Amino acid sequence: MRAAYHLKQIYQLPDTNDDTKKTIVDTLGHEVDRSDHGELMSHEIAYVMGQLRDKRGLKYLMETLRNRENTTIVRHEAAEAIGAIGVEEGLQME
Repeated sequence: MRAAYHLKQIYQLPDTNDDTKKTIVDTLGHEVDRSDHGELMSHEIAYVMGQLRDKRGLKYLMETLRNRENTTIVRHEAAEAIGAIGVEEGLQME
């Protein structure tokens, strides 16, 4: 979990370039829906992604929300993170 929060801190530094921010979002996104992390870790990653408010994270969060194998708490946090990002694309569910 410390790594996820450390990535958040790097993302929020004023001199962090967009390529680095994209890498951070993609790294967190690839990890959020991994069942081998356990629900607490996936929940925290989703939370951090919401705090970043980067719309590039939507695809990962939407996948996490749609995955019915995830626990309710993970899916709930993914939904909250989508809401925190606050863009219209986050309202589209199939």
